[in-house]
Amino acid sequence: VTPRAARIHGLTNDTLTDCPLWEAVAADVRAMLEGAWICAHHAHTDYRVLSQHLPDWKPAGVLDTLLDCR
Repeated sequence: VTPRAARIHGLTNDTLTDCPLWEAVAADVRAMLEGAWICAHHAHTDYRVLSQHLPDWKPAGVLDTLLDCR
């Protein structure tokens, strides 16, 4: 976990030590996201991360609250 990510999310390598690896949970996450929308402030960031880890998944739609604020 990068220092920047740790500051943003509060997760560090130490706090994640006993958590399962991505490969162990990816299929479950993919199943949970089936048909889901991304609703987030600055949603392209979330979309980019999800696309990197689940390249075959596409959201049903994207709602970016940052765009609604402008």
